[in-house]
Amino acid sequence: MSDATTEQPKRKKVTIPKLYEKKKNHEPIVMCGINDYPTARAADLVGGLDIASVGDSGAMVHFGRDTTIDVPFVEELIMVQAVRRGTKYAMVLADMPYMTYQVSKEEAIRNAGRFVAEGGAEVMKCEGDRYTAENIAAIVRAGIPVMGHIGMTPMTASKFGGFLPQGITAKRALELVDDARAMEDAGCFALLLEWCAAELGAYLSKTLSIPVISLGAGPYCDGVHVIGGDLFWMYDKFVPQHSKIYVNIREIYQRVYRDYINDVTERRYPEPQHWVNMSDEERLAFERALKTELEMP
Repeated sequence: MSDATTEQPKRKKVTIPKLYEKKKNHEPIVMCGINDYPTARAADLVGGLDIASVGDSGAMVHFGRDTTIDVPFVEELIMVQAVRRGTKYAMVLADMPYMTYQVSKEEAIRNAGRFVAEGGAEVMKCEGDRYTAENIAAIVRAGIPVMGHIGMTPMTASKFGGFLPQGITAKRALELVDDARAMEDAGCFALLLEWCAAELGAYLSKTLSIPVISLGAGPYCDGVHVIGGDLFWMYDKFVPQHSKIYVNIREIYQRVYRDYINDVTERRYPEPQHWVNMSDEERLAFERALKTELEMP
């Protein structure tokens, strides 16, 4: 049967129950960092993406920030709004920036609510542990779903000596098990496990009732997440060990800019198909008007 006559399955909006169904059926959950309209639109047209994660790391890629610590709420909100406009099927997740939910329950709820009301986000992601679970639980109780984020958490990386893999010792792995259970008890619908030992990822995926997503936590979790900018090598200052580069889009950008500059300087662009002309009648009228103007005293 030809492609033209093959009936395609109707695509549906990804929901939290769908993620639980995928965990139950051992179908990998696909999550990716999406931070602007063009990439959101491209991913949505391809299909198959479950979660479009608007990460605060997007401010590093698109706004040139060196860390995620100084990302203001408004920059994250702008990215969420752009991704929402380009996404029809994937679940839109807003990564809550530093100190937008840690100070108090009231502030946590207020800021999460803004991401929903003003940004169009459907769920939040909050870095945390057993100590911050209380504020995360408040967001959940307010009716806004939250994905917990533990392991190598960029906002608090200095607490563990910098950007280092976590859970590679028995002691640290057991601490992360406690953090994971605290996230589950707080009502999180899923858990992101960043740069942790694969054994820990396997254990948590098997023992938690919620989906566990691996961001550098091995192949045994219920799903996989990658920083969107890393897929295209858009951020050249560093690439995490767990990221896979599929194409160097900066080389493509550079080639296009180089070709454009050369075309302009060599007068190859614009070409006739790139401009418009007056009709003969309008050109003559224009010339007569200019001549009259020049003859005025």
